[in-house]
Amino acid sequence: MQNDVFTTLDELGKEINNTPITDESSLEAFRIRFLGTKNILKDLFAEIKNVPNDRKKEFGQVINAVKVAAEEKFQLHKDQIEAGKSRQNCCWYRPLSS
Repeated sequence: MQNDVFTTLDELGKEINNTPITDESSLEAFRIRFLGTKNILKDLFAEIKNVPNDRKKEFGQVINAVKVAAEEKFQLHKDQIEAGKSRQNCCWYRPLSS
């Protein structure tokens, strides 16, 4: 079972890296899946009790790295989407005549 948990974490890390975020709806879907109240990582955090004592530290480091990767990707794309919105709403100079 312990290898399954590590394999699952590795797969989730890859999923985080490969999930495209292109707009607000995909950003929100990403947030819900990886960072929301009932996120997919929550059940894996509970699995620490099933990990042998000699691998608990490794498990903690890996699951935290996956969580941090999700948080960083979310924040990066959130900032990019918000920056795009503010640029769209900005009053750029428009020539008086064409």
